[in-house]
Amino acid sequence: QSAAVAVREDTQGDRRLVAYVVPKHDISNDELQRHLEKSLPAYMVPSAILQLDTMPLTPSGKIDRKALPTPAFSDIERGQGHEYVAPTSIEHFQLLQIWEELLDARPIGIRDNFFRLGGHSLLAARLSLRIEQVFGKKIALNTLFASPTIEELANALSQDSIEREQASVTVIQVGKKQRPFFFLHGDWTGGPFYCFTLAHAFGPEQPFYAINTYNFNGPSFPLTLEEIAAAHLKAMRAIQPEGPYLFGGFCNGGLIAYEMARQLHAAGQESDLLLLVAPVRITWPYKAFHRCMQSLGKLMGLKKRQQLDLFLRTRHMIRHLYRQAQPGNDKTQDFDKLLAIDPRLSRFSPPREALYNDYVGVFSWLSTPYTFGFYPKNASFIWAEKEMAIWSDWFDIASHKETSMMPGTHMACVTDHIDLLATLMSTSLKKVQEK
Repeated sequence: QSAAVAVREDTQGDRRLVAYVVPKHDISNDELQRHLEKSLPAYMVPSAILQLDTMPLTPSGKIDRKALPTPAFSDIERGQGHEYVAPTSIEHFQLLQIWEELLDARPIGIRDNFFRLGGHSLLAARLSLRIEQVFGKKIALNTLFASPTIEELANALSQDSIEREQASVTVIQVGKKQRPFFFLHGDWTGGPFYCFTLAHAFGPEQPFYAINTYNFNGPSFPLTLEEIAAAHLKAMRAIQPEGPYLFGGFCNGGLIAYEMARQLHAAGQESDLLLLVAPVRITWPYKAFHRCMQSLGKLMGLKKRQQLDLFLRTRHMIRHLYRQAQPGNDKTQDFDKLLAIDPRLSRFSPPREALYNDYVGVFSWLSTPYTFGFYPKNASFIWAEKEMAIWSDWFDIASHKETSMMPGTHMACVTDHIDLLATLMSTSLKKVQEK
C-alpha cells in the first residue's frame, strides 16, 4: 500500500538501510526480502523491514521520516529456510564473534546472510580487515558478496588452508587495550572450543590467544619437552615480542607452560602471570615403561627417535589388547577419539605416521624424563579435587602459591564446570592487571 526506505545511523558510524511498509495483504518480511534480492545487489537490500499499520504523516500529508520507528534486531524475521543454525567449528566461532562485534546483533546463525543482518559495503570492508587480522588471510569483497554467510565464508577460507603448523596459535578474541593472554588449552582431540567460554568471562577488551597442541607429524621433530616449549614460545613471541607475559595452560599444556616460563626467565623475560590448571604429572607406570623401552632400545642399538618408535608401537599394541580384553575400561576410554583423528589406529600395527597422531603417547615419552627445578614467582594454580595426587609432583613449586579448587576430575574443569573455571581464571588475571 505504501513504502519508505531510510538510512539510519542509530550507532555512530553504522549506517543501514531500513524499509517501512504498510502491506495491502499478509506477506512475510522473508518474502519481501527474497523479492528484493532478485533485482537488487546484496548491499542495497534493506537490513530490516518493519511492517506498520499506517505510515506516519506530516500535516501536509508527506511521510514523517522523523516519526519512523527505530528497528531492533528482532525486526529481522527469520522466514522458512532461515532457521537458526549453531556454529560447529572453530572457524564458525571465530567468524561469529567478528559478526557480533560488527553487526551488534545476537543470535546469529551460520546460515544467516550478512547483508540481511544489517551489513553494508562499509561494514563488509571492515569485515574483510578483521578476517585478515584473525585468520591471517586476505579475502576479497567479491568473495564476501558471493559467500555472505558464516558457513560459506568458513568454506571459502578453508579452500585456501595449508597444512597445520607444528606450533600454531588460534585467535579466540582480538580485544583491545589489555596485554594479551595466551593459553595452552591442551585439548588434542578437537581444538580450543572451551576457550571461547573463558575469553567471554575475561571481557571483550581482553585479547585471548589459544596455543594449540603440538603437531608431531610436521617436518621437524622434537626429542625433548624443552624443544616443544621453545616452539610454542616462538609462536607466542611472534604476537608479543617482549614481556612481561600473561599465560598459562591446562593439563599437558600446563606442564609446557611451566617450561616456557623457565625459558623466558633464563632469557631475562618475566611472566606477570603463569596460570596452571590441573597441570599434568607423569605417573610411575609410565616412568617404568619408559625406562624399559629406553633400555631395550639401547641394547638393540636404536637411536633416540627409533626408541620412541618402539615405545609408541609397543604401547599401542598393549592398549589394543587391553581394549579387546576389557572393553569400556577407563584406561582406553580415549580410543574412540583417537580413531576419529586417524582411523588407521584401529589396526593392531598401524603405520608409523598414524602412531604419531596419538598425542598422549608421544607427549608421555617426551615429558617422562623432564625434571622440575624452576620456581616461578607469579604462578597461580587451579586443582581438581578428585585428582589431588597430581599436586604431590608440584608440591615444592605450588605449596606457597595462590591456589583454587575445582570439583570433580581435571576433565570436568573444562566440561561440567567450565563456567566456574572461567570465573577463577578471570579473577586471577584481573588481580594481576589491577597491580
